[in-house]
Amino acid sequence: PSPNPTPLPSDPLTPVPTTAAPTRDVLYRAADGCLRSGETQVDICYAPQIERGRAVNCCQGEESNGSLKCERPDCFVATSFFGATAKCESKGMRLCSFQELESGVCCDKGCQFDFRVGWSTDICASTPQTLNPTNQPSPKPSVAPTPSPTFPPSDVPTSQPSPNPTPLPTTPEPIPPPPPTPLPTVKNELPNTPYPTFEATAGFGFVAEPL
Repeated sequence: PSPNPTPLPSDPLTPVPTTAAPTRDVLYRAADGCLRSGETQVDICYAPQIERGRAVNCCQGEESNGSLKCERPDCFVATSFFGATAKCESKGMRLCSFQELESGVCCDKGCQFDFRVGWSTDICASTPQTLNPTNQPSPKPSVAPTPSPTFPPSDVPTSQPSPNPTPLPTTPEPIPPPPPTPLPTVKNELPNTPYPTFEATAGFGFVAEPL
């Protein structure tokens, strides 16, 4: 049990779990503050929140009627898309679009932002989240994997497991040699032996008989 239980029970569970539509991680297109003739625009997308601040260029008016103008209030840099839009809105303006920045309306507006990448209102990509993510990460790999693959399964497996399986695979023991005889064996005499044979007589001694 909890060492510090709450005085009142928790609210009852909802009878039916809620199912929200999957959200998307929006990426915003970045652009140079001033794109001059012969220069190539950057191809960068930023998440809504990043670590390093990017230039904020604020626009007002319309390019179609020639009223479009650009300012860089307080030489502000923002680490988030929402911080960039909030800064422009606080000045009664809006964050410039990618097309407006390419038009050159923000060139020579100071803050050394002409060659600095900044935020724009354009969305360059979106990534759908996983609908059914796994609850737990996959288990770690084996610390000591087997050096060789396991043997293939038996063609006819047993119906019941062994009651006392051996903890380690068995190793066949070498067959021991037969025990030695208590007395040395005597071979039959070969023909043409250079020594006489001896044969017991009825008496107490032995008589040598020539071959």
